[in-house]
Amino acid sequence: MVDQQSKAAWYEKLTVMQRLSILGGLTVAAVMVAGFIHTMVVNQLDDMTDSSKSAALMMEHLDGLSEKAAWQYALAMRMLSGGSLAQEYEQSFRAGMQEIETLEQGLPDDAMRGMAVDLRHEFQAFHDLLQSYSDNNRVIGLSEKEGLRGRLRDAVHAVEHSFRAMDDDRLMVSMLMLRRHEKDFLLRQHEKYLTRHATEMEHMRKLVTDAAMPDENKADILKQLDAYQSGLKELAAKKMENKVLFADFSKLFNTKLVPSLARLDERLGDELEALHVKESRIHDSQGLYFWGAVLGSLIVVVLLLFVVARSIIRPLSELAQAMDALDDGDTSKEIDIRMDGAVGKLVEAYHKLKVTVDEAFQLKRVVEISPQATMLARTEDLTITYMNPAAERLFASIESFLPCRVDEIIGKDIDIFHRNPARQRQLLADESNLPHHA
Repeated sequence: MVDQQSKAAWYEKLTVMQRLSILGGLTVAAVMVAGFIHTMVVNQLDDMTDSSKSAALMMEHLDGLSEKAAWQYALAMRMLSGGSLAQEYEQSFRAGMQEIETLEQGLPDDAMRGMAVDLRHEFQAFHDLLQSYSDNNRVIGLSEKEGLRGRLRDAVHAVEHSFRAMDDDRLMVSMLMLRRHEKDFLLRQHEKYLTRHATEMEHMRKLVTDAAMPDENKADILKQLDAYQSGLKELAAKKMENKVLFADFSKLFNTKLVPSLARLDERLGDELEALHVKESRIHDSQGLYFWGAVLGSLIVVVLLLFVVARSIIRPLSELAQAMDALDDGDTSKEIDIRMDGAVGKLVEAYHKLKVTVDEAFQLKRVVEISPQATMLARTEDLTITYMNPAAERLFASIESFLPCRVDEIIGKDIDIFHRNPARQRQLLADESNLPHHA
């Protein structure tokens, strides 16, 4: 028995309580796993909800940025047309940049944040171009008396005043042609009008040179014409620069800024749709995951319960069968049960009882073959429980003198053999009188 216990694996030695504790622990673990899966799914749903809310908020900011960009462009166009809307434009520009900063910090991935950075650069480039245009406008002059426009006006008026004093029709006609080319350029901003103006200016110079007037007057008028021509050239340069700037920021707005806003809007819309789809998928599969985990855990627990119950019941059943065999006198049955605890103690008691029963049956066989008549009686009530064959033969030979037949003796008390049963009972009641020989 000791050798078997020492050779037994650790799980074979587990007591009933230990096996039930393991089963209980595994059941708790299975419940915890199911709870963990449920919590994980709920957390995923919460994350998806937070991401969807964040993306939706970013979409609101992007919509606001698109509205501000359109309004900013409209303000810019009105400013270029001479409207005094600089303060409104600056407020719109700052609000748009704040929206872009919010997008840079809150968009869900690096790619979209990079698109927001590109938007900021494009907004800034648009603003810089408009600023250059506005600076040029101030140089040109916000009114006809300011800037290059004022200088050109003064130069033109000086020339016209000199020509009126000379009362020369040819000079006045040439001056009208110069003013016509000047106004055509300012209206249409085409270089051909500058070329025509320069050609007419050469004609004007020749007329002045050929005119009958003092050389001093000719020099003053030619100087005035130089001022007029240089003023127009400076004004034309700024106008042509503004023409290019206008084309550049219009192109920037229509070919870069607006498409960039549209691409970011599409990308963020796709992200929102993907988040909604993923959230719906997780929500739909939540019950499947949870009940799948519960069912899987239940199956595992039932299987473990079956294994543990079998590991407990089988040794007890084997021990019960061995005890039944032992009750029938069969001491040949061997049991291989290696459990500790109460079952292990039962096994130890079985082996001790087996030795005792084996000895008892050996003694019975000796008594059976003994020629000495032998009877056994219970000590409690002195009822006869056994007679060996020698006793049966002896009683059979004197059956006519007995109070009952031989086959009826077992189950009777010993009083049937005595005239004064009380004396025998008193004698047997005191262990100090035993053994007794009569």
